[in-house]
Amino acid sequence: MLRRESNKDWMKGQIASSLPGRLRLRVDGLAFLFDARMDVAGALATIVGVRRVQVTPCTGSVLLEYDQNKLDSAALAECADMVLARYAMPALRAPDRIRAAPDDLPLAPTLDAAAPDALVCGGLLDAAVPALQAHGLRWFDYARDETLALENAELTAEAALPPLLARLPCPLRGSRILILGFGRIGKRLAWKLHTLGAAVTVAARRPEALALARILGLQAEPLGPQLQGLAVYDAVVNTVPAPVICDVQLSAIRPDAALLELASLPGGFCPAAAERAGYLAARGLPGVYAPEAAAAVIRRAIFRELDLEECP
Repeated sequence: MLRRESNKDWMKGQIASSLPGRLRLRVDGLAFLFDARMDVAGALATIVGVRRVQVTPCTGSVLLEYDQNKLDSAALAECADMVLARYAMPALRAPDRIRAAPDDLPLAPTLDAAAPDALVCGGLLDAAVPALQAHGLRWFDYARDETLALENAELTAEAALPPLLARLPCPLRGSRILILGFGRIGKRLAWKLHTLGAAVTVAARRPEALALARILGLQAEPLGPQLQGLAVYDAVVNTVPAPVICDVQLSAIRPDAALLELASLPGGFCPAAAERAGYLAARGLPGVYAPEAAAAVIRRAIFRELDLEECP
């Protein structure tokens, strides 16, 4: 059990690693600030030169990606400490929380201890399949569950709104927003933005997706090298997990436009997009924005697989 101190050192960051443009801090007090993690991340994001912030309370980790032309790692660590010091008392007063296990726990000992009839549940289990087969265990990859994917897409679309609003150079109502891709997440996000008064354009490859977008009252353009007119958009949001915006197209997007990356790696923007002030790679939003709801989505998928009913 961690022991909390009643001074600012509890929230003082210890440099865990430092690479050009990337600094990771260990901050023990974060273990007790799970509910305030978004506030902490938002406060750190206000440091001039910071491009991306990732706060992980369960491991006490803060990842900062920054512009080396505006500050160095030492200055950034000092600025981060000043921001984190504000949360010393909230961390002291917060209820105790149990730290989660690290991500790199070896799989074999866990499988060795599993009962012969155990069902192993997890997401994206392809890499673990050989070990599961070697132990003769059944498994359920809930990342392949369509109902889970739809519920997760709804959470992602909702969670994408705050960071998008924070980066828009203008009010949402009347803004021009381009959504790349019209799959599960793209459909839900496009509709939410449309109902909030934004002028939404969808870029997709499939003719039926473009037709559906137009039926819903959205503008639609073919996705590909032929996509033009990018200078008119106040924000571009990508939901396609493959490169779709090249360097030439990126240069056509206004410098003040918000760029939001929602897709898994490698993402849809070219690497140069990360240099933009309005760029944010916002992956894994459900677990950050609504962890309890995200966990409930997984729980329901497992219960369906086991043909169990949830308690009311």
